[in-house]
Amino acid sequence: MRPHIGATATKRRVATYAIDAEIRFATAADRAAFAEELGAAVKSLVGKYHAEHSPSGRPHRLVVAMHPA
Repeated sequence: MRPHIGATATKRRVATYAIDAEIRFATAADRAAFAEELGAAVKSLVGKYHAEHSPSGRPHRLVVAMHPA
């Protein structure tokens, strides 16, 4: 296994993507429904694009968080 070498040291760009949004829910039920729909959408996209056995694929970590502002 190769040791981890950072993008700066290798002078390579790292593909990143970020989303930042603020949302106000009218009710706790709306917040719960939003979380349920978001989870389903993420699960669907992961299922569509995850290539577990691709020898040339590169793993990425996806983190989705929601908390009171």
